[in-house]
Amino acid sequence: MKEVNGKREKVEGAGRPERTLAWSMIAAGAVILLGWVLYRFVSRLHTITVSVGTVSAGLIIAGAVILFISVLVERIRERKTDRYRDIEK
Repeated sequence: MKEVNGKREKVEGAGRPERTLAWSMIAAGAVILLGWVLYRFVSRLHTITVSVGTVSAGLIIAGAVILFISVLVERIRERKTDRYRDIEK
């Protein structure tokens, strides 16, 4: 958010660092998981199942949790200044 003449405006392209980290972790976990599935499909080896599967699933879950917390914190902060807060249906 950027304040101009007393008004708050969203700045395009200015993402929160934790969201960048979260999306990076989700993407890295998904890429690792996809690579592991393809490797397992091609080679039929079961020796690396636990380590690669656990790491990729952990990255995906950790990224999703960080992203959820980031969005939740932003919603809570914006709720204080929401101009449509008292409008009823």
